This record gives sequence, structure tokens and C-alpha cells, in this order.
Amino acid sequence: MNGLTYANVIYDVGTFDEADWPWLSLYADLLPDLGVGTQNYAEASAWRQSLVPAFQVSFDALVTADGALKPQLSLFASALREEQEAITAVLQRWLTQPRFDEIDRIAFLITSRVRSQISGLGQLGSRYAALAATAPLSAKSKFDNRVRGTDSFAFCSLLQGMVDTADGLAAIRQRLALVQARLLTCPRSLVCAGLDADAARLARSLMIAMPARQSAGACAALVTQPDRVPAQAALDIAGQVNDCVAAWSVPGMSHVDAAAMAVTAEPMSHQILHRALREQGGAYGGSASYSSDTGIFVMSSFRDPRLAASYADFAAAVDTVTHSDFSQVQIEEAIIGVIKRLDKPQAPHAEALFAWQLMARGISVEARTRFRQGLLACTGDDIKRVARTWLAPVAPSRAAAAGNLTQDLAGLSPVNLLASST
Repeated sequence: MNGLTYANVIYDVGTFDEADWPWLSLYADLLPDLGVGTQNYAEASAWRQSLVPAFQVSFDALVTADGALKPQLSLFASALREEQEAITAVLQRWLTQPRFDEIDRIAFLITSRVRSQISGLGQLGSRYAALAATAPLSAKSKFDNRVRGTDSFAFCSLLQGMVDTADGLAAIRQRLALVQARLLTCPRSLVCAGLDADAARLARSLMIAMPARQSAGACAALVTQPDRVPAQAALDIAGQVNDCVAAWSVPGMSHVDAAAMAVTAEPMSHQILHRALREQGGAYGGSASYSSDTGIFVMSSFRDPRLAASYADFAAAVDTVTHSDFSQVQIEEAIIGVIKRLDKPQAPHAEALFAWQLMARGISVEARTRFRQGLLACTGDDIKRVARTWLAPVAPSRAAAAGNLTQDLAGLSPVNLLASST
């Protein structure tokens, strides 16, 4: 450790409805920039910064080993170990006394949020394309797309209209207050890290300052299913280039083919797509990736002058892998590449949080060990087999940030994200 003490207060918000996700995201975005107690936002910010060097609020979701979703709202703070009681003071104040009566401040923050989302569309085209393509294939991607992807523009439009009227602002204040009240009754976890007994002392301090007010009934993982209908979307994002994404639903970590899927992404990226998309096609970048958490295999190009030709290259890449005999050196390099990401060093407090997340998701040490053993045992025949089984027979879910809708869209349907936000 580095002489700092860290705390994460994590609320399981799985009892909230899917329609509440955008409001939870807004709550998390606004909270750090509001006043607390008797302090306005400027006073509260100055007070907080004098106590803790880091403070964050986030809304995200974990996916369990069986594919269920666990939405979570988290607060994080850190401070010098000698001043760790400041963490308790800050978290307690922002969790229990936020100033939702600062209507003008809330209106300003929401207006800035909406404008930033609209003006940043061109810079984030690759992210929107990736979320649109993967949303039909997994609960986690569906969540991400609803909260921060293409589906979030409808909520953006709603907020844009509400902040223009006194009644709308009053409704926003009321909704945020309801989120706050429900949040404090949700199951809560504390993940603390520090030197010696610092973490245990901080956890006790937090439990005393913020006693649990859990409502009756346990909070189970949310069962939300993707629609499994592949996307075929050309997102209207004006520009000189495109961002192209194709995604397949494949096995997750618990499946025997998971390790081979992870290894397959490496030679497909470095031996096939890099050459076809970047060297020959002129794209800034092109790659394949596999997520064992969501069970999704993705091919993508970034800042790509082509669209239809790149999707043809994606299809050709699958065919190439199914017929290629990669050398032993190439396979070993691919395995090393996957393991390097698996064993990427993290700060001790991040390691503690990661360990807690694995436990919350139901990912056992044995499952991770089997996955690692599968990586080390992967062969060229395994790569060809999983490509033939999971990629070749299935039409991918596709979405592109299309710089020009008059080009050949390869069968994608145009989508105007700003139609309801302007």
C-alpha cells in the first residue's frame, strides 16, 4: 500500500426497474457537484477537496456467472491513513444530505450534460457503434447501451425538455429525491483497503456513521434478457470516416470453449485484421476481441474510410481463421497476450475491489484456474474449431458510426440519434 486508505460503498440497486437506470445514472453524475447539508455546492466542494484527494460516484453493473445482471451504485473516496476519518465524513455527508433543492445548479448541470452528449457524438462514434452492436447479445451490453449508449439519447431528449420549465425541474428534483430514499434501503457492501488494520477500522467507522436501513426482502440479481435480434444499424454521425463493429454471441468463461475464443482473437487481430483494415484498407485501426464476462466476440475498425468493404473483411477473417494453420510461435504469442491482460498488475485497493467483484458475480477461483489452463492448452485445431462452431455459421450483430449515409451501407439501416434530441 502507499500510505492511503480507500473505501468503496456499493449499493445493490437490482430492485430498481430498468426504467430507473437512466435516473440512477443521472443521480450518480450530479451527486459530486451538488451541495450537502447546509453547504451550497461551492462550499461543499471546497470542504470535500480539503479532506479527500479522490471522490467518485458511479453507476454500473456486474454480470453473474449465470448471466444475470447486478446493477450497482458506488461511492469511492481515499485519504491519507492518518486522516482516514475524513473518508467517513465525506461519504456520510454525500450519501445522506445531498442538496436537491439547488434547482438552478441542477438545471445547469443537466443542460451541460445534455450539450456534452450531443456535441461529443462525433468523437464517441466508435463507442456508440460498439454498444449498439452488442446490446442485443448480452444483459450487460443492454445495460450499458441503455445508460450510456444509443438508447440514452431518448432520456437526453426528455431531460432537455424538463429543464426548460419550472414543473419539469420540480419533477426532476422529486425523482432524484425518490432515488435517494430508495437507495439507502438497498443492500450495501463496504470494500475498504489500507495498511495493517486501517481497512477494518474504516469499515467499522462507516457502519457506525451510516447504519444499514435495508428494507424487507433480499435483493436478487436482476433477470434482464437481451432481445437476441441482431442489430443492423448505420448511426448517422457526420464525418469523414466510419467506425464499424460486428459482434457474435459466444460462450462465456464457464464454457469449455471460452479459452480458445480468447486466443482466437489474438491472431485474428494481428495476423488478419490489422493487415486487411489498416495496411490495405487505410483504417486507423482494426482488431478482434473476446469478453469472457459477457460472452461476446467483436471485430471492429476505427476511423475507417471504408464501410461495406470492411464488413466484407470481417467475414473473410472468419473464413481465413477456419482454414489457417497458425505456427506454434504465433499460437504461443497469442496465449501470452491473453494471459498478460489476465494478470495485469493493479493497485492493491483495485485488487481488493476486483476480488470482491468476482465473489459478487459468483466467479470462483476454480473457474478462473480452468480458464487459465484452457489458455495454456489451446492449439491451432482449437482455434479453427471454435471459429467454425461459433462464428462461421452465425450472422453477426452489426452497427457502424457512418460518416456518410450515401455510401454503400452493406445492408445497415440508417439511424438518426439526434432526431429526438434537437
